[in-house]
Amino acid sequence: MVLVDNEVANDNLGDREWDNAVFNEILGNKGVEPQDNLTSHRPENESEESDSSFISDCPSWMLEDFEGPMDDDIFANKAPDHAITIFKTLRAFIKEKKKRRAAERQLELIIRRDVDGEGWFSDAPAEEEDDIESLRGSDDERIVHPVWTDGMEKRGIGPCLGMEFISREKYREVLRDWAVRNGWDLKFIANEKKKITVVCKHGCFWRIHASHRQGSTTYQVKTLRGVHTCSYKPENAQANYKYIGKRIENMVRDNPNEGLESLKKKFKRDVGIECSLHKVFRAKKYALELVRGEVAKEYERLYDYCETIVKTNRRSTMILKVDRSLTPPVLQRVYCCLSGLRDGFLDGCRPIIGLDGCFLKGIFKGQLLTAVGRDGNDNLYPIAYAYVEIEKFDTWEWFLSMLIRDIGSHDERGWTFISDRQKGLIQAVSSVAPNAEHRFCLRHMYNNFKKSFKGEELKRLFWRASSTYNVNKHLRVMAEIQRVHPKKGHDETPYEWLSKIPSHQWARCFFPNRTKCDVVVNNISESFNSYILETRELHVIQMFEWMRRKIMTRIQVKREGMERFKGTVCPNIMKKIDTQTALSRNCHAIWGSGETYEVMHGLDNHVVVLDEHHCSCGMFQMVGYPCCHAIAAMGFHRKEVEDYVNSYLKKDVYLRVYSHSRNPIPGMHDFEESSLGKVSTPKVKIGVGRPKKKRIKDGNDIGGTSGPRKGLTHTCSICGKLGHNKAGHNKHRRQSEVPLQIEDEGVSPSPSILISYSSI
Repeated sequence: MVLVDNEVANDNLGDREWDNAVFNEILGNKGVEPQDNLTSHRPENESEESDSSFISDCPSWMLEDFEGPMDDDIFANKAPDHAITIFKTLRAFIKEKKKRRAAERQLELIIRRDVDGEGWFSDAPAEEEDDIESLRGSDDERIVHPVWTDGMEKRGIGPCLGMEFISREKYREVLRDWAVRNGWDLKFIANEKKKITVVCKHGCFWRIHASHRQGSTTYQVKTLRGVHTCSYKPENAQANYKYIGKRIENMVRDNPNEGLESLKKKFKRDVGIECSLHKVFRAKKYALELVRGEVAKEYERLYDYCETIVKTNRRSTMILKVDRSLTPPVLQRVYCCLSGLRDGFLDGCRPIIGLDGCFLKGIFKGQLLTAVGRDGNDNLYPIAYAYVEIEKFDTWEWFLSMLIRDIGSHDERGWTFISDRQKGLIQAVSSVAPNAEHRFCLRHMYNNFKKSFKGEELKRLFWRASSTYNVNKHLRVMAEIQRVHPKKGHDETPYEWLSKIPSHQWARCFFPNRTKCDVVVNNISESFNSYILETRELHVIQMFEWMRRKIMTRIQVKREGMERFKGTVCPNIMKKIDTQTALSRNCHAIWGSGETYEVMHGLDNHVVVLDEHHCSCGMFQMVGYPCCHAIAAMGFHRKEVEDYVNSYLKKDVYLRVYSHSRNPIPGMHDFEESSLGKVSTPKVKIGVGRPKKKRIKDGNDIGGTSGPRKGLTHTCSICGKLGHNKAGHNKHRRQSEVPLQIEDEGVSPSPSILISYSSI
């Protein structure tokens, strides 16, 4: 309950008594007897009745206009000059007092509780019981002025006379927002630590003055004069980039990639102010900084974050590597493997792991290394990820060592890795898991192949040799490559280039059947990099938290979707089975004996052994679901296709993978306090120019605008000659005009003079 001083705002004190008190005070200060002496100036012909009606104690008499015909004659002819001056001064003073009191009464209605309302039965409203800042003692012998609270601007309330603010900064913020929303331009006459005086920039009568209260940081509005009479302006200098950034902070938090035009339109719709795209660009950058927080303080709490993860998600692995030769220790690497993800992968995902790294776009750069599995529905399944300073052999060896320690060795599980052939990854896999199968991504492999061997024919043969399931077909295609492109001199042929790479690392027909996965490109890792694209501009804790929350949401959606699915085999696998079923209509099966069948498909004959899940085409035993030849054989004896699908691809195993818990963790303010100290930000070398945030795409990338220009023959549009284009015409012409120099035999040319320049 907010108390109001009886001396200033007593409801029982009528307007009449209050105005008379002020009236007597002013006239007394002027040396004039207040009301009785005024009767001496009454005209003699007026009666007592008319006199009492004129000299009334009603306050409305002092507020009425003095320009009536009778009153004008009275004051012009009978009243002394000093009395007229007093009355005019009095009228202006009373109007100002009445205006202030009306404003105070309006604010009292806002801050008071109506005792006749719904809360009559409660001593203190429930919503005020915890409002410590609003409590005032009953012994406060002063006027209780309204205190600004957040949310008043939504009710159309702005700074008013007597209003208090918790600080100077808060007052400036509210004043700026008030001016922007009303379309006013402000001019700061005084902008000091103890006082702020602001007037209208366009010269209208409006003025506001505030200063701090003695002995506190509270700011209070002491003067508020006039109202704005200037017109509304669509552009406002008070709407700087920081003001706009705070208004669009929630929009940027919800969608960090929202465009500048969209943010500009939303800000215009919300506030009604025009702003330039450059200002919106700076505002978005400022808003991103607000969302991401202070970078240094975030890195200081890395040990706290790791301990919080381990405490809330038991058996999770968080490894932090720092450089302790510096003080404080500088971050180098962070490894994360959540127990829920690891247990789910080990409980039903196929034993294939995609390895890849992507560069980060934040202030401190670095690389993100990821290990991604493949679930029974042919979707990606994250296993572990790590932040490292750079992608090289040492960092990959460290990451793979941590991964193998979490998921077990190759001898225990029979892992298969798939990756590109760059930056020390091949050597790292050989060092950590020398007996593991290591496939090469054909997309990256072909990019290296085409640098030396171009042409559509070689491209077609390359993909046929690498993607076939049948060993004999692979050998025939390799022989065709050797025949079409025979050896010429000492140049390396395409056949020799491919033969130098072990076949089991790139040819599908040589892959082991235990993985039940025939992938020849590392799309699971590429897809995961695209999936977390938005996080690559964040700092370590924010990036890891964003990934953890998004993975938790993904797992929930996948699990609930599979629970609603009616069937025993995962839906994406069923689509592939439906494709093979359609192809089986062109196959003719002949029963041999037992579970053995001969299937004719076009000009080829294939042998199918159903109880061994085997077909001579090579597909059935590798992918884990029947090929078209096996489906044709099943149709001979009306057998169900689902009975011959591997358990990796079944619904029950899929649900088991996504059933492991991933517990939530508290916010940064509630992290576990670690005794290991604080961590400093990594040291990064700043390059020259604007940092690049997009990878340069070649002609084979999706979205690439142009392919390689090497090898193309250019024709000049000016001279019509080959070997150069229009841009190089002048250079080619100057070179062709250089006279030919012939040296005599036995005469050695003069030695060249080497000149070196050094900066002073």
